[in-house]
Amino acid sequence: MKKHFKTMGALLVLTGIITACSPNTPNTDSTSDTNTNETISSPNQQPQVEDSSSNNILPPAQSSSNFSLNESEISLYNQFKESKDISLLINVDNKSIAKLYIQAFIDADLETAYALSDNGSGLSFEEFSSQAQCNESSIPSTQEEIDSMLSKIDQGTFYSTTALDDTVYTGFISFRDALSNNYRFKMHSLDTANIGDLSQIIWFADVNPIQQQ
Repeated sequence: MKKHFKTMGALLVLTGIITACSPNTPNTDSTSDTNTNETISSPNQQPQVEDSSSNNILPPAQSSSNFSLNESEISLYNQFKESKDISLLINVDNKSIAKLYIQAFIDADLETAYALSDNGSGLSFEEFSSQAQCNESSIPSTQEEIDSMLSKIDQGTFYSTTALDDTVYTGFISFRDALSNNYRFKMHSLDTANIGDLSQIIWFADVNPIQQQ
C-alpha cells in the first residue's frame, strides 16, 4: 500500500511540473478583428490610383501614435533644409514629401516649407510666411494636434487626380486621423524630365494642403 501511495505521489508531482512548464496556448479566436487597414481605397469613392512610389528611395515609416520621420526621411530633411536642392526630391515618395513639409512647420522653418511647396506655388515668401503666421497653412499649430491628426499619414493612400498640362500633375493623400476622421493632403508635381513618367517627377505640398473630407 505504501508503495502504491509513493507511485501516485510521484505521478502527481510529475503532472504538476509538466503543467507549470507548458507554454501558453496562443489565442486562435477566429472572431478576432483583423480589419486594421487605415487607408481609404474604395474605387467607388475615389479617383483611380496611380502609384508613384514604385521607385521610392525611402523605407516605409513605422506605425506610431506620434508623428515622426523615419531615419531616411530625417537624413533627407537635413540635407534639403541646408541646400534647398529640389533634385534631392526626385523619386521620393509623395507621403515622405508631405511629412517633410509638416516637419518644417513643426521646426518653424518656413524657408524649408516654402521650398517644399514649390516656392509657394506662385506666392512670394512674404505672402507664404504671412499665411503661416496667421495659421492659414492648415497645418496644426501644436504637437498634440499634429500627433492626433497626422500620425497615420504614411498609412494613407495616394491618388493622382488631374494633369494641368504636360508637366504638372495634381493629387492627394487620403488618410485618417487618430479618431478615424478622413482627411486629404493635397499635392502637385513637376515632371522635371518632361517625359510623362509619374515615377520621375517631384511632388510638392500645396500651400494649404490639409482638407477634411
